[in-house]
Amino acid sequence: MQYVSLKAKAACWVRGAIGTGRRYEKEAMGAVILAYHGVVEDIQYPQLERYCVPRDVFRRHIRYLQRKHAVVPLAEILDAVRTHTAIDRRWVAITMDDGLHNQATIAAEILDEFSLPWAIAVPTRLIGGDRSIPTYELDYLLQFWTESSLSLPDGSAVAWHLLGAHQRQAVRAAIKRQLLTSVTSVMREAYLESLKATFGSERFRESFSRYGVFQLADWQQLRDLRRAGVELLAHGATHRPLNDTLTLSELLVEIDAPRRHFQEFMGFEPSGFILPHGIADARANEKIGEAGYLYCLTSRVGRVSAGADPFGLPRVDGEYTLEILRQHMARA
Repeated sequence: MQYVSLKAKAACWVRGAIGTGRRYEKEAMGAVILAYHGVVEDIQYPQLERYCVPRDVFRRHIRYLQRKHAVVPLAEILDAVRTHTAIDRRWVAITMDDGLHNQATIAAEILDEFSLPWAIAVPTRLIGGDRSIPTYELDYLLQFWTESSLSLPDGSAVAWHLLGAHQRQAVRAAIKRQLLTSVTSVMREAYLESLKATFGSERFRESFSRYGVFQLADWQQLRDLRRAGVELLAHGATHRPLNDTLTLSELLVEIDAPRRHFQEFMGFEPSGFILPHGIADARANEKIGEAGYLYCLTSRVGRVSAGADPFGLPRVDGEYTLEILRQHMARA
């Protein structure tokens, strides 16, 4: 789960003790769209799985949402947005990013148990292949990196074996920042492949597959989810950031290809798009609308009010303990 400082935890406890959090929950206006990633049996590697929620924590979330909120399909919130109809502050929609196997199994099992609607966003070109989302592959490589030196995207290197945990975390964040904002798509892929080669390509494939947390769902699992009433959304073709690191043709592939893939493998075209990494430039925002999508979800934190821009809908991260999640929802 995502790291929360001791100071923030203490503040959360104090707000709960004096009732401030409950007051915010009663006063908050607009609907909440929750964003989840992995749902796992247990957290094995906290840094690697910081965007994952253990089964028992996720179940507590869902039980709380069923008791204290009104969990509704995304379509209900979108209808209110488009018609400028008042939105019930108790409304919550549940979304899952990345199309992971554990979302189609563990999360689906729990949500089905409570009979709640939800949506899953899929990077369609990666489904059915032997790849996962590139940043997950990068995180795995750095978690188990044993070489004394680590090359960086800018061509420099760091003495990885001499770095402490916090220093490695800072380097990991810097690498991701460079890859997502400062290098071309070709350079980004070449860098990741060079790390795999140094790590050992076959060793990486076998150990990453055995680890399994970031394994993607397959098309049959996605068909089963759709038959069960789960909404499927586009999440890019290969989960690349939709910014100026992509050429226009690459950008159009990330936006247009998912609709073709869903039509080919599922027999329908999705109405919604979720931004990979929460990143989009002005070109991307324009092209998503032109491609035929009806709405787009972002990583910007906030509640959805009537009359909101359907192509810039905010969400709230769900990868926290229930106590922290309640505070984030109340203060969004």
